[in-house]
Amino acid sequence: TEEEMGVIWQEDLSGWYQKGRTNLTRNISVKGNAGGYNGGIDICNICYNNSNITKFNFGAAPFARYLDNAFSGCTKLETIDTRFPITPYGGIVGPNIFRNCPALKEVRFNMRYVGYSTKMNFPASPLISKDSILSVIQTTSTEGSVKPLVVVGLNESAYNRLKDDTDITAALTEKNGFVTLIQI
Repeated sequence: TEEEMGVIWQEDLSGWYQKGRTNLTRNISVKGNAGGYNGGIDICNICYNNSNITKFNFGAAPFARYLDNAFSGCTKLETIDTRFPITPYGGIVGPNIFRNCPALKEVRFNMRYVGYSTKMNFPASPLISKDSILSVIQTTSTEGSVKPLVVVGLNESAYNRLKDDTDITAALTEKNGFVTLIQI
């Protein structure tokens, strides 16, 4: 019921994220057990295996320290609110953040704080948008000596659709080896 939904939303956020079709806009960017903005939030497993959710809203751009499995198994997830890019804070993204997300089309990232070689995988997301991939490429830092800093892994369908896109190839060229695009 609507009343039960309100209780879940106010008292048990993890319950809502695990069961709901969409989460209501709410600033969860400072929630979590990793210290808020300064330490990054833990969104690992936040919606793990939620087969109902279609849209996820953070409410503000999250600095996320722990990302792995955050949306893994969200088979109907289409959009993570693109107004608020996810900023991986402290390095590693995690290879399973979007495992088994075949409907995913839109998500934005700000990779400016990534300092270690990491992978951004979309293994089962043939519909992932060009803008989603460009957000990863364009915001990756070109400072330092780690090359490639970010490896973007796409499934065969998405890779074949995006690998020769003019905007994607120009963005990759501009990053001078700090970002690579591969088929996984």
